[in-house]
Amino acid sequence: TTSFRNLVIPTLTVGFAWFTILFLWKFKRVVITIACVVTLGGSAYFAQKFLYFSDRQFVFPAIAPIAKLQELAGTSRVWGYGNAYTENNLLSYFGLYSPEGYSPFFSTRYGELLGVIRTNGRVTDQINRADVDLSPIYEDQSASGNPYRTRLLSLLGVGFIMEEKTGLRKELMKTDGRFPSGEFALVWEDEQWRIWKYKKALPRTFFTPEYEVIPDKEAGIHRLFDQNFPYNTRLILAEDPFPGQSTVSARGTAAIVRYESSSIEINVDASNRGLVFLSDVYYPGWQATVDGKPVKIFIADAAFRAVPVPAGTHVVEMYYRPVSIQAGIFVTGISFTLAMFWIIRTGWRRLGKGWLLFGQGRRQR
Repeated sequence: TTSFRNLVIPTLTVGFAWFTILFLWKFKRVVITIACVVTLGGSAYFAQKFLYFSDRQFVFPAIAPIAKLQELAGTSRVWGYGNAYTENNLLSYFGLYSPEGYSPFFSTRYGELLGVIRTNGRVTDQINRADVDLSPIYEDQSASGNPYRTRLLSLLGVGFIMEEKTGLRKELMKTDGRFPSGEFALVWEDEQWRIWKYKKALPRTFFTPEYEVIPDKEAGIHRLFDQNFPYNTRLILAEDPFPGQSTVSARGTAAIVRYESSSIEINVDASNRGLVFLSDVYYPGWQATVDGKPVKIFIADAAFRAVPVPAGTHVVEMYYRPVSIQAGIFVTGISFTLAMFWIIRTGWRRLGKGWLLFGQGRRQR
């Protein structure tokens, strides 16, 4: 019946169009007016159906678990389990961070890394075109059942997982099999929702002196998911940030003090040199400084960022400043300057001609 109803207006429109062509074709102005009215009316109608004009509260509903996550999450990422799976980019409206998203320009490295969830560790370039996700799971599956997903949940700092209880079969109301107590802790619950804390989630940023250099991307990803690899204290890099220097032991802390879409500030206190890891995707255009001095951002753990820092207390800043924007500003500046020069030059010429004609007129009088 829905399909039938959707055909009513298009059918009437086509029928009316044929009637107009057959019987009113001599009256061109009438035909053009009717065509414009029908086109605009149909466009407005279907725009209202698919791009509906509605109050913000109906598009982004203020539900209880979202409000609680805004209170709990901070910079930790959030993920939806089972029926609580959220549409890509939806959480960004509420100021929450998600490991998933929709973008026509997302990082290939990140897509390949998350793709190992579906392929059980096999690295492939057959990734989604615009969506990147942790591969949704059903309510009867364990949240820790896929070792590749759980490692990524930890590495990405997914500290909180949202679950919807509505529609769960009675046997699924028990959570031990789906959320093992050794890995998850229930932090909030109401009649419809639960929020779990993932105990193994790493902080979004941390300091470590340990790293392995593996230039081959596929080999590095395999090493990252090796069950014996200490991913919480050691990084995998494609190149050595301290070439020719021996390995050192060090302790240190790293904390995010400012996190914006194109600018991040991290305070670091380290007993020896090491690396500051940030589980944000490495992407060309991101630049970094340590105490105001430019430093290189290294690709860490196949898709993320690491910045080398010396011993002591430092401020690490990362900011997005791609060459394309700088080139655009330069071209815009040159174009504006040339346009103003042309306008001024043309104006002076016209003004000069005007004064010349004015003078000739006065002499003739």
